[in-house]
This record gives sequence, C-alpha cells and structure tokens, in this order.
Amino acid sequence: MRERQVKRRPGDDVVLRVRPGPLRGEAECVPARANHEFPFGTPPFGGGVDEGAEPAADEFKRVLTETQLGKPIDDALSNMAERVGSKNFTFVITAVTIQRQIGGSLAGLFDMVAETVRQRQQFARKVKGLTAMGRMSAYVLVGLPFFLAGAISLMNPIYMSPLWHTGVGQKMVFSGVFMIGLGSLMLRKIASFRG
Repeated sequence: MRERQVKRRPGDDVVLRVRPGPLRGEAECVPARANHEFPFGTPPFGGGVDEGAEPAADEFKRVLTETQLGKPIDDALSNMAERVGSKNFTFVITAVTIQRQIGGSLAGLFDMVAETVRQRQQFARKVKGLTAMGRMSAYVLVGLPFFLAGAISLMNPIYMSPLWHTGVGQKMVFSGVFMIGLGSLMLRKIASFRG
C-alpha cells in the first residue's frame, strides 16, 4: 500500500518550521554535553512534541507506533523522511541514524543539526527574496505576447487574421509559442533555487 504523503507547500518543511522547534526542545531535554546514545526502540523527539503541533505530532506518533510493533527504528525514521519529503528533515534523520551507529553526544547533535537547518532555511528565504524580481519579470515576459495578441485580435481582427488563417501565419504562431515555452523554462531555471 502506498505511503500517505504529508501535505505541504512547495519548499515548506512541515515538521521543521522556521525555527526547528522539535530539535531545540529535544536538545534541552538532554543533559548538556553528556554522551547519551540514542535510546534503542524510542524515536527521537517523541516526548518533546505537543499533541497539538500538527503535522509533526502525527508523524512522530506514527514512528513510535511502528517501533512498538517491531519495526527497526532506522526503517521507521526513513519512512517518515520519505513521507515528509523535506531535504532538511532527511538530513536530520541521516544525522540521527549515524549517531545511533557511532554514539556520541545527543545534545550536541541536535544543537548542530538545528543550527544547520535554521541557516539553510534562512539562506533559502534570502535567495527567494533576491530572485523575486526575476520571477516577476519572467511572468511578464511570458504573458505579454499572449495579452497583446488577444487585445489586438479584439480591437482589429482583420489585422491578426493572417496569423490564424494562413499556413505561414500558423507556423509563425507555433514557432512563437514554442520559443516562449523554451524561454520560460530557461527563466524559471535562472530564478529558481533548491536548497
């Protein structure tokens, strides 16, 4: 049966928001700089998530249920990362899995991961803000030819008639639409960012 995907906006981390609260809270629950290993059979952040903190609470409770039913904790966390679909959260799960295998400071791990995720999110928002003008320009450049073609067709249908009713005109329209589509893909590539 196909796993249910967590509903989220593009580029949004539904579990790790602007401040990775679950990570911060868990780090505070672990004695500072103590070499606590990850408790086998107990999901991380399990006790630190409020039942009302959706959708994080549902996901963590699902991990807890899966481990109680006998699924290895690493597999349960990997499944959760796939459902969330966030690169940042996948990074968190990878760090936790490595910590379980080699040991070390759990508090230090959560502090480091939380800070790294926070910086990644801040950088992504900064880049998105800097490229906002480029995205708006792309929308205008792509939409302007269609707007002008529609406006001229309404005001002077005879002027645009050769484009719609002749072979050469139709080829020109097809070529124009193709080049606009290709240009929009290039502009989208230039103005997009994936952190």
